Amino acid sequence: MTSMIKVTAFDLSRVIYLEGLDKAIISFVEKYKMSEDEARNLLQGESSIPYLSGKEDVYQYLNRFQSVLGTDFSLDDIKQKIFDANKLRPEMLLVLMTLKDSPIKTAFISDFPKEEGEYLEEKYQVLQNFNFGVYAWQEGEYLPAKALYQRLIYKSGVEANEILYIDNREDFLTPAQELGLQTYLYTTTEDYCNNILPGILDTVSE
Repeated sequence: MTSMIKVTAFDLSRVIYLEGLDKAIISFVEKYKMSEDEARNLLQGESSIPYLSGKEDVYQYLNRFQSVLGTDFSLDDIKQKIFDANKLRPEMLLVLMTLKDSPIKTAFISDFPKEEGEYLEEKYQVLQNFNFGVYAWQEGEYLPAKALYQRLIYKSGVEANEILYIDNREDFLTPAQELGLQTYLYTTTEDYCNNILPGILDTVSE
C-alpha cells in the first residue's frame, strides 16, 4: 500500500459474488436452444444497457427475449435463471467480517440491477457487512462509468488515494486509477488474503 487505506471498496457483483454471466449463457444455450452469441447479446449486449442502468425494470428487459425465444417461455422462469446464476463467494464474506472488526470502512459498487440486487440480498444478506455503497442503477449508469467511482469518493468522505478499489477486471480498475484511487486486480481470495489484506490492516497500526 502506498498510503493509509481508510476505505476498501469492492465490485459487489464480480468480487463478493461470483459473476453468473457465463453460467447464465450456458444455461440459456442448453435450455432455450439459442446460439451463444444470441444469449450473450441479450444478457450483456446493447439491449441490456437500459436494464443495467436502471432505465427499465426487469420485465421490460425480459420482453426482448421473446423476440428471440417466442412467447412459449415463461418470463418468470427466464428471470429466475438470470438471478440464480449469481452465487456468493463465502470466503469473501469472511473477509468482510474481518474488515468490519477493524477501523477500515468497507464499501461497494453494485452493478446489479434493482430487482436482481434485492433478490440476492434477501437470499444472502450481505449488505449489513458494508458501511456504504453505490448502486449503478440509482446513478443511471453501469460499470465502468467514471461517475460511479466519483460517487464512491464523495460518499466515502476521504481522499481518493485513501480508498482501495478491488475488481476482477482491469478495464474496471482504469477509471478508479485515473481518479487517484489505489487498486487491486482480484484473481483469487487466497491471493488477496495472503498479499493484500495484511498490508491493509498494517496501515491502520502504522
